[in-house]
Amino acid sequence: MSSEQCFRHCLQVCKNSTHPRSLLATNNFQASDSEPSSSPRKYSPDDDVIPASSSPPSSVASDSSAPESQKLLARQADPHGGQCLITNSTNQAAIQICHLVDRSTDHSILTRLEYAWGLPYGQLNIDSCYNLIFLRANWHVLFKHTKPHCMLIPMLNVLQKLEEITNTSTNDQVRAAVDLEENFRNENFLYHLLPTKRITLGDIICRVEGAGYTTHRPPFATLSPLVSHVHPQYAVVNAAQKFQRIARISPSELLNLPVVLAEISGEPLETTLKRIYLISKLYDEWTGGGGSPSSGSERSSISCSSEPHGL
Repeated sequence: MSSEQCFRHCLQVCKNSTHPRSLLATNNFQASDSEPSSSPRKYSPDDDVIPASSSPPSSVASDSSAPESQKLLARQADPHGGQCLITNSTNQAAIQICHLVDRSTDHSILTRLEYAWGLPYGQLNIDSCYNLIFLRANWHVLFKHTKPHCMLIPMLNVLQKLEEITNTSTNDQVRAAVDLEENFRNENFLYHLLPTKRITLGDIICRVEGAGYTTHRPPFATLSPLVSHVHPQYAVVNAAQKFQRIARISPSELLNLPVVLAEISGEPLETTLKRIYLISKLYDEWTGGGGSPSSGSERSSISCSSEPHGL
């Protein structure tokens, strides 16, 4: 059973049950010995020191590089000006660039994505500023596409808009009308940070707040939604690929994700199931078919400011 089928089944069960939470896996994060601090404490620059063991260069260097011009564009588009999305840290020595759709993504997947997103062959720019976020090195390691520790989950209304404006029709005239960049131009988006059980109690978020900071422990229910310039289609691909990895390792853990998201967001379980189901559904539709684009060009690395489809 695919992750989309799994979540579709759970959504139907949820609609038919008066106690939906009891039918799914329960939140298995361990209780913390102390409560998270919701008020700012005095911030010290030492809080941005990265232990050598937390950021092995081999874990982040091979797939995290992007042209300096794209990093600059991402910093300009970022409402936080290049601060760490999760911690709000401004220590540039500790911050790295992170791709949501990774540079190592299989060529055939990228070709399917650009076709579903209405892009000409070879024009999906993986180094687009809308695919880049800034993270402290330790959180970059945890966020890597190969490590399903945590992911960004778009809001339901955004996912529904994505479903509405994308299509996988083989009718090229219809497909060419899709323009995600135009639909999302100059927008910032809200995301919930969703951790998996691979996040440990030691993975505490110390988020800079003015002259102090607040601490947030897994599952980060005290953390407000994150505001980012990254376009939601990239977050969908990142999250869906992590869902697939989790499903191969532990299907029961996959069923726990809507429960954790409900605790974080305060939304009804049916809403969080819809959010996660739509992520799986969109990814399956985007990558599962839709014809064969023409071949013959290399994948683009054009600046996102110089092309109409600079995705």
